[in-house]
Amino acid sequence: MRKKFFATIFVAGILSVAQIAAGSLDSISLKDENSQRCKKTYRFFTDEDLVNISKSAKTEWGIKIVENLKNRIDERVRYGFDIPAKTTGRSQNYICPVHKKLFKFELDKPHDHYCPDCGKYYESDFFDACWRNIYQHNMQYFIVDCGYLYLATKDKKYFDYLKEIFLEYADKYPQYPVYTKEQVDKSYYLGRMFEQWLEDAMWFSDVCPIYEIVKDGLTAEERERIEKNLFQEAADMITARRGQHNWQAWNNAMRTALAVTLKNDEMMDYAINSNIGYVEEFKKMVYDDGWYKEASPGYHYFPLKALLQTANAARACGINLYNEKLKSMLTGVVKAMYPNMTFPAHNDGGYMSDISNQDFLYEMGYARFKDPFILELLAKVYAAKERNSALALLTNVDIKPDNTPLKQNSYLFDDTGIAVLRAGNNTLVFRYGFSDGGHSHPDRLSVTLHNGEKEILTDCGTYSYAQPAYLGWQKRGLSHNLVLVDGQDMQIRGGKTAGKLLAFEPDKRGGKAVAMLDNNGYQGVKLVRSVELKGNKFIDWFEAFSEDEHTYDYVLALSDKPELGDGFEDAQFEGKSPAYEFIKNVKSKTYKNGIVTFKAGTTKFEIKNTFKTPIEVFWAEAPDIMYGSSEKDTHTIKSYMLVVRTKGKNLSLKSNVVLDKKH
Repeated sequence: MRKKFFATIFVAGILSVAQIAAGSLDSISLKDENSQRCKKTYRFFTDEDLVNISKSAKTEWGIKIVENLKNRIDERVRYGFDIPAKTTGRSQNYICPVHKKLFKFELDKPHDHYCPDCGKYYESDFFDACWRNIYQHNMQYFIVDCGYLYLATKDKKYFDYLKEIFLEYADKYPQYPVYTKEQVDKSYYLGRMFEQWLEDAMWFSDVCPIYEIVKDGLTAEERERIEKNLFQEAADMITARRGQHNWQAWNNAMRTALAVTLKNDEMMDYAINSNIGYVEEFKKMVYDDGWYKEASPGYHYFPLKALLQTANAARACGINLYNEKLKSMLTGVVKAMYPNMTFPAHNDGGYMSDISNQDFLYEMGYARFKDPFILELLAKVYAAKERNSALALLTNVDIKPDNTPLKQNSYLFDDTGIAVLRAGNNTLVFRYGFSDGGHSHPDRLSVTLHNGEKEILTDCGTYSYAQPAYLGWQKRGLSHNLVLVDGQDMQIRGGKTAGKLLAFEPDKRGGKAVAMLDNNGYQGVKLVRSVELKGNKFIDWFEAFSEDEHTYDYVLALSDKPELGDGFEDAQFEGKSPAYEFIKNVKSKTYKNGIVTFKAGTTKFEIKNTFKTPIEVFWAEAPDIMYGSSEKDTHTIKSYMLVVRTKGKNLSLKSNVVLDKKH
């Protein structure tokens, strides 16, 4: 469709499908006692879903969503649809080689890639492939919007759009060669439409339910052509793939979606019950406290969408996977939020991750769980943004915006290893546990501090894997609030190094938490950190114990420039980690009495060496923190660091941090 369009593997699973449907797995409750038993229909949309969409579209709020969808569709159609004939690169690499920011994506410019900071276009086959990645996901979102709009309005033009798109993909998809090991650096990528099969999985998990909407309006020849050339080809690709962690969650989501589309019970059984299926994934990768084990907001919500879509597809085959543990992934992690509805950027999470960006997941969750707390969360989200997700039409529920803060107490995620202390608008987050997977950072015993408006002590998270700063800075200990030993990152042993919680004592003014790493992170060194929040005061006591001499760097990652007074001179600040090469304009001063006081913004700091021996204080400009999901909302903020360096067998630093009371 071009400008003419307006400008099987059989498996003996660990459990049978019948057992899962009966909810007989004790480790995770697969029986939802608030819903009726599922029936096999091979339909993603139940009669109740269709009624809700139709009724929602006639409400005051639903009419606005429908109009937004129409506007998005009309704008997209204006460019026409020329489905790429080649496979894609990775969107992460679609960045300016000079400014390391995302190019401006333009639908009608597959070979001209514009950087607003440079004020010029770049041309290369490499960037063309990255552009195709974004284009194909743009088509994915268009298909979903168009499908819901057709269900809401019954306007045949939306059916026609979808029919032509599916037929063209049926022609194009078989032409995409499966990636080989020689083409990509990791053999488990090997996608087809995309370099990574992970993204094929995301695409088909969204698109399969929409095909159901138009299927009955197609001729037998058209259905055979689409199902054989698009969906069966995709099924043949994904059945030869497996992954780890969130990759496997999406693998199972794609399998279950295709199983419904192709009415393939064996494929469904494999996706749920095999040793890499949904049940095992859930048992291995989801903590009882609600966190996905990669333990960052981005890498929590990312697989959560896959798990919700798997449950939705399984429901079409009479299998009920909507259990309490799945619901806790929506509701439990909220206890880690700051008062402004953002999350700390743990591990490879994005800075300023905002729950409002996950509204579609909460709409999906409410449609299935009917949990009033999810409605409460959505009400607070819609006080800050417009309700415009197509998935909201599934609920047939009016949600009145609520701009009052979400009241939360101090909380311990005892499985994940995160202690959250709260005092009014002030929040201290203390990470001592481990996280699975390659997205982990060497940051055990690290903290972040938030005053209700912004982080005072920051975690910069991850912006782009294509940036040199990713491996050099963001994924290093020096960019976190912790202690480095001998200028090197702690050994996290495949992501599984964990601290031990010694105390958690919450109270109305915040509370206290203590944890240690005992020869676990640094060989021969025991680290103990005690953190306490008392209203607007943060008290931090960091200790290290060793039989040998070491250099200890106590690091504070600051969002405001420290005001330290006179006496600082240009200095070299070196360590064994490559992160030391990413800071600039380093200044230093020795404090013979072992005490340094300063301000950063409106926050006051006093750091004291309790051994009363001299300390060397360094401060420097750190790499800018970047965040945002597209070139339209990419933000850059300044970042600073202050380091207190001591040498000896042991360390004992005590910090008193006083936050502005108005926060």
